[in-house]
Amino acid sequence: MPDSEPPTPPYSVSEELVRRAAIHDASAAVYEAAQRLARSTLVVIAAAIQDILTNHSEDPQAPFDARYLELMEAVDGSLWATGRYWTASDSDEALDLQTTPGVEDAEMGLYGLNEWVPALDESNRDTWNPLVAIEKSHALRHYRLDLVRAAKALPLD
Repeated sequence: MPDSEPPTPPYSVSEELVRRAAIHDASAAVYEAAQRLARSTLVVIAAAIQDILTNHSEDPQAPFDARYLELMEAVDGSLWATGRYWTASDSDEALDLQTTPGVEDAEMGLYGLNEWVPALDESNRDTWNPLVAIEKSHALRHYRLDLVRAAKALPLD
């Protein structure tokens, strides 16, 4: 058999290079960034529901009655707002943003809201999961997001 070089020459990696790779630090930073994204998204969701139900009122004290928002988990695991919500006074009867009297352009508001909701995902479930309750009567998983707690998901850091 003729002398030949192995197909992959041997190599070594110094301990110094392994330490500088800082994989644990990088992994922790990715985790923290995902949780920060979830906290930001939760606040945006709560603000969007307030905007939809108050027709984007400039008055920060404009009354609205949503306490919970339904999120649906699609087959691919992504979350979407369905438009169903519950009030604090009646947590058994679901209402719909698009049929709530006096609400203007709820369909577009819901469309805009669903640009942000999918940011809640498996990577940041540790942050959003404590703010939801599972609805039991659906084939796909549905959640009730507590909007009051979502509005208080800050600080970002």
